[in-house]
Order: sequence, then structure tokens, then C-alpha cells
Amino acid sequence: MTSDIAKREGAAYARMGDVERCAYAGALLRRTWYARIMLGEDVSDKLVERGYAVARDQQVPAWVAGDDAVSTAIFIGGRGAGKTRCASGYFVPEILERENYRLGILGPDFKVSVGVCMKGRSGIKTLIEAFDPSLIKKFDEVKNILTLVNESMVFCYSSINPQSIEGEEIHDYRVDEVAELSGAGGDNCVWKARAEPCVRLPGDHGEPTRVIFTGTPAATQLVADLHGYCADFPDEYRWTQLATRDNIDNLDAAKVERMYREAGDSLFAKMKLEGHLILESPNALLSEEDLAHIRVEAGEARHLAVGNADLVRMYVDANHSDDKKSDECGIMVASRHNGNVRIHADASCRFGPKGWGERIIDVLIAYPEISEIGVEDDKSLVIEVVENVLRDNLRAVGRPIKIIKLRHNNKSKKVRADPVAVEYQLKHVLHDPSSRTPAWADLSSLEWQWKSWNPKDSKAKSPDRVDAAVYAVTDLLLREAGSTTFYRAGGTLQ
Repeated sequence: MTSDIAKREGAAYARMGDVERCAYAGALLRRTWYARIMLGEDVSDKLVERGYAVARDQQVPAWVAGDDAVSTAIFIGGRGAGKTRCASGYFVPEILERENYRLGILGPDFKVSVGVCMKGRSGIKTLIEAFDPSLIKKFDEVKNILTLVNESMVFCYSSINPQSIEGEEIHDYRVDEVAELSGAGGDNCVWKARAEPCVRLPGDHGEPTRVIFTGTPAATQLVADLHGYCADFPDEYRWTQLATRDNIDNLDAAKVERMYREAGDSLFAKMKLEGHLILESPNALLSEEDLAHIRVEAGEARHLAVGNADLVRMYVDANHSDDKKSDECGIMVASRHNGNVRIHADASCRFGPKGWGERIIDVLIAYPEISEIGVEDDKSLVIEVVENVLRDNLRAVGRPIKIIKLRHNNKSKKVRADPVAVEYQLKHVLHDPSSRTPAWADLSSLEWQWKSWNPKDSKAKSPDRVDAAVYAVTDLLLREAGSTTFYRAGGTLQ
């Protein structure tokens, strides 16, 4: 049985075939979505009451349709701000209007992708059923696949099980709680590694691929990357910030006002209610301002070719596991010259011993100046693996490599990192990538970890890249100074 809204469309609608009826329903729902986004919730409700009559000539916003459309929209906002409704409202017409269409829904887990994005109050299945449940052919409760009568399909995925994502070719993706996806804080991001490559089906009529991200903001690498893309590629990415209070007419107004009152001007209010993206941890040891002063461009007078350094070493802070959820293996290329330390490359990776061993060889080939590798001496397995890797691959490297066993330090990560952060602030440490630094070894992820790591948070993920950089600076600068005073009256290094 169709809904009251569908019945109001009249006998002509009832006589349509399945495909034609889906297309007609999609066109009507598309108009209400545009009205909802452009004109507000109250206008959209009035359009529904009037059987969509007012929405017939609603102009399509350029950022979601036509030649000027962006390929990726990011709705970041507070709790209950309408993020889910925005994404569902866009994709429901796509599912209905296009035959054999494939949409993927990715969430941190099935509770989000199925429970919220599919079956929730503003979920895709819910919105279609509210208009006309006969448009749905079936919903597979085991495989979490929605199939419509026009043979369009919606697949739900969990980032906890990334293998399930591969296999289906997808036209578009809808990603919820983007900051909570598996690997969102590092370079083993499930979206980049698994889901994004599956978005490869061409549209039947040349429709561009669409991806919509939603979620509350959090300082993870993926969210920061998306924010940067919006600034660097405005024709492809669009960032929309939504506040909880903006949607107060559809929420419990008294509860919303109480939340705002209790949160005050806190970081919670800025992120979880107002949707502000805080790219730096207030407790981070280094800020963006600190890092901006130590970045060296190739054309700057401060730039130093790696071959001209006094000493060049690789530093390894390795893991012992092949588990993809394990810590990263920190791998840094650093040098010392005229009392300064320069970090040239960050080749860190989330691989097991075999994988990071191969990465070490890649780095040694890319940087022939490296003749020594620094490894903490308490990690006997790591030293053994490094030695085995070198023994089996020295022909490819073409030179002898010495392993330097660094003195083990039982102090906490913060205590070890504090003096290194001071050296950064004094500009005794420079981030100076060479022209030979591969794209996978740039310093952006290291810098992101420095300014987003909260050392006061005991549950924070281990900052393995920072750890490797701390090893490098401590060995090349602080240990070289020993226990003696290493500043002259003029403030320069002896």
C-alpha cells in the first residue's frame, strides 16, 4: 500500500510501471530536498503538505548538479543538525531515478551504516517507505542490501570489516561519521585504501561520481585532508558546516538550549554543537604556528641538499605485529649540519616486519647518503629483523649499512618529546624535504601528529611518527650535547 503522499499524486501515478513510478517519485523527492537545503525545514514541510506543487520549479543548486557540480560534499556539524537528512535527501532521488544504480554506505560499524543511514529516522530505507513502500523490492537483513523495484541497490559496509567493501563496483558513496572510520587518523585509512577505489562505475548518462561525507568534526587525518581539499580544489569539494541550533525546530528545543547552556564556550560546544573543526589539540606540544616557522621550501636559502649534511641517518621505531590495527612503524630520514637537525623524509607505515623491512630498503635506495640506521637497543627483535633485511637485500642497496643501537629510555613519550619540542620552537629542527623525497614519504603526516597528539589523553593513539622524530633529534642533537651546557651566551649551539 502506498503512503498518503503517494496517493495524492493520483490515479496516473498508480498506473505507472515500476521503473516509471520510481523515476517520478525520485523527481518529487528531489525537489523537496533542494527546498530543505536551500529554504529550510519549514518550507519543505509546507511543500509536502501541498503535494509538492510549490517545488515544481525549484532551481537545482549548482554545487550538486550540472556541469559545475562538486564531486564531493562534506556535511560536518553538531549533533542533530540534520547531517543524515541532508545526505539521505540527496541520494534517495538518485536511487529512484536511475535504474541499476549502486550506492555504498560506509560507517564505522553496522550500527551506523545500517541502524542510522539505512533504517534510522532519516535513513534511506525509511524515507523511501514513507513515500511509497511498494518502491522497495526487498531488504536483505543478513547482507544489509536494499533492492528497489528498478533494480537499484544500496550496500551497507562497516569499516571494521574492510574486506567486505571490495568486490562491488559502486556509482556513489555515502560515508557517515567520517572521523570514526577505521584508520581515519593515519595512513591506513579504510576509506582511502578500500572504499574510494570501488567508486568506479560510470554513470549511464555521464553523471559524475558523487561522495557525501557526514559527521561531527574531530581532529583526524582524513577529516583534515578533506578540509584541505575544499580549500585547494573548490571546484570538486564543498564543505558545509551545520550547527545543532540551526535545526532546533525539528528537535527538542528545551533540550538543545540546555545543551548549549551547559557546554558554554567549551571545546565540546565548538565541535559537537557548532560543528567547528579544531585542527589542533589545545594540549599539543607543537602548534601550526610553530611548524610554519621550521618548514623549508626547496628554493629557500635555508634549504640543504641531503648530500651536503655532516651526518645522515635513518631512525626506526618499529612494531612487531602484522595486525592492521597495530601501531605504525616510524621511519625517519634526518641529518645534522652546523648544529641543526633536518628531517628530510617520513617513510612511516603500518606494516608488519616484512613490510616495514622492505620500506627500509626503499628508503636506503632513495637516499644513498644513509650509512647508518638508529634503532632502540631494547627491541632485540627489531634489530634482528633489520639485520636480516639488510643481509638479504644489500645487493640492491649496494653499500654497507651500520646499525646504531640507541640507548633505551624508560621515560614516557611526553617526557621524551618535551625537549625535542623545545628544539623545534627554537628552530634548531627544520623540516627540509629533498627533491628525492617520494610522495609516500612527505612530512605532512608527521606534522599532523605533532599538532593533533594530546599527550594528556591516556587513550590517544601512539604517535609513532613523532616517536621516530624524537629518536632522531635526541640522537643527533641532544645526546651530542651530552650533559654539558650547550648554549653560548648568544644563544647558539656549541
